[in-house]
Amino acid sequence: MMSLPVEQLQSRAKSLVAKFEQGDGTSYLDEAIVLDREALELCQSGHGMRPASLDWLAIDLWRRYRQLGVMSDLTESIVLAREALDLCLPGHINRTMSLNNLGICLCARYQQLGTFDHSTFITPTYKCPQEPHFVTCNRRVLGLSSKPCTCACD
Repeated sequence: MMSLPVEQLQSRAKSLVAKFEQGDGTSYLDEAIVLDREALELCQSGHGMRPASLDWLAIDLWRRYRQLGVMSDLTESIVLAREALDLCLPGHINRTMSLNNLGICLCARYQQLGTFDHSTFITPTYKCPQEPHFVTCNRRVLGLSSKPCTCACD
């Protein structure tokens, strides 16, 4: 079987995620994750689409975690989102998306475990100057907290 280009794999995966979000079942999300993995495999180190491919796989794993509660999906999503962010230095077009996706995954972990270990999940490369604010801000954005934000992120 001939391999599809990265863009086609990602496009098909997004279509499957849309079906999943319409309530058509987790099998569509599982299929999307398979396509996300295939796309990522084609995006080896240095490939321009690697950060986005990492992000899409991370968020789809997070979606499945939210649906099924499998902690390994969430753990993998955090690892992938962190790798995507590491590839997006300040000024990179995908940096904001990558930071947001990592925040979403970390918030889910915080919600599940009730703890947030900065030393494990946030490295100095992209640590928010107000570490607790990073979690509060993302929890607020996700509707998980009504605590007011005190930085310029609004």
